[in-house]
Amino acid sequence: MRWAIFSILIFNLSFSQGEWYDGNLKGIDEINLDVNLQGSDETTWRARINQFIQLSLLDHKLKMTVKNPMPKLIVDIHIIDSSVEPVSSFLINYSVYNYGISESIYYKFLADTLITKKLMTHRIYGQETLGQSSSGRLYPDIEKGVKQLTSSFIDQVVPG
Repeated sequence: MRWAIFSILIFNLSFSQGEWYDGNLKGIDEINLDVNLQGSDETTWRARINQFIQLSLLDHKLKMTVKNPMPKLIVDIHIIDSSVEPVSSFLINYSVYNYGISESIYYKFLADTLITKKLMTHRIYGQETLGQSSSGRLYPDIEKGVKQLTSSFIDQVVPG
């Protein structure tokens, strides 16, 4: 009996990541983008980062939308630029949010039309980079991190 339960557990664990991926990002072809930059007032650089992300997504046939609020890619960039200290820091966070409902609510209201009123926003994808750099190399290092995370996100959404 224990052997059967153990076998079922191993079987489920070995296939669960594939199911999770297919259920979360499969079929996204249009996305709402929001880039948040904290710790810097560089409006030109902010626009450059925003345009890079938009062009990368468009290059891989992911359309940008403002009329549909979800799914939404939120790029948060936090910068601590210290010209006094030898080390400056940054955090880049990519998150995709979409509508969903909890499993218990789904089963409770399966035959009911009220299910759409119970929709919540869920984070379905997330990846981040934490880095340190000198003050003079801070912005190029952040751009490198943004390029890596954008590429990783595109690899998850666009079939290879």
